[in-house]
Order: sequence, then C-alpha cells, then structure tokens
Amino acid sequence: MLMTVMVSVAITSLNIHNFGLFLTSLILLFILAGLGNGSTFTMIPAIFNYQSLVKSRDKSGSNKPQIDARIESSAAMGITSSIGAFGGFLIPLSYGSFGVISAFYIFMAFYSLCLFMTWWHYTRKHFLIQRMKNLSAAKI
Repeated sequence: MLMTVMVSVAITSLNIHNFGLFLTSLILLFILAGLGNGSTFTMIPAIFNYQSLVKSRDKSGSNKPQIDARIESSAAMGITSSIGAFGGFLIPLSYGSFGVISAFYIFMAFYSLCLFMTWWHYTRKHFLIQRMKNLSAAKI
C-alpha cells in the first residue's frame, strides 16, 4: 500500500517538476522495497515450517517434515532470489521501453497485485475462507 503511494508521489513530482519530492519519494520507495524483501525472506521459512508442523501432527515422533521444510524453504528462497535479481534487469529496461511515468504505473499495478496476493493467501480470515483455504492460521 505504501509503495503504491510512494510511486504515485513520484509520478506527481515528475509532473510538477519537483526534484526534491521525486528524490524523497524514491528513497522512501527503496526503503519500503527493502522492508518488503526482508519480509518475503522471513515469510518463506515460516510458511514451510508451519506446513511441516501440520504434517508432523499426522506422524508420530518423526522429524522428517522439519528437515523437508528446511530443504524446501531453501529451494524456494533460491528461486525467489533469482526472480528478484531478474527484477534488477527489468526495472531499467521498463524505463527505456515504456517511459518513466508509464513504467511507474506498471509498478503500481504490480505492487497492488502483490498486496492482493499476500492478503488472499496469507492474511485473509473471513472472505470465502470455507471454499478456498489459505495460510492465515500460520500467523505470518
């Protein structure tokens, strides 16, 4: 949500030709992106750990689900890191391909999609929860 606000402030600052506001919005946007990155890499092991705890309830005394969770979360973090590194290539490419303001609108749409997906899969507690389960019980 805050990232979308910062992108809209950056777009506004470009339209009114205010460099100080643009610089401030980008610095805050980078700080928020770092916080989002950190929370993503915190969520991944927590999700796999929660799923291993659910699996271990079915089996008596085996620590194999926890070992599997550690291996699977490491693999998921590797894939997530590679996708994030690809973003470092796509962002400058989008500025040149679409123009700065259009690229910012694309980023706003992407940030909104990420916010929705996180809410839908990890924090939704009531809306359609009986029909489509999520990981809100993991308290991530």
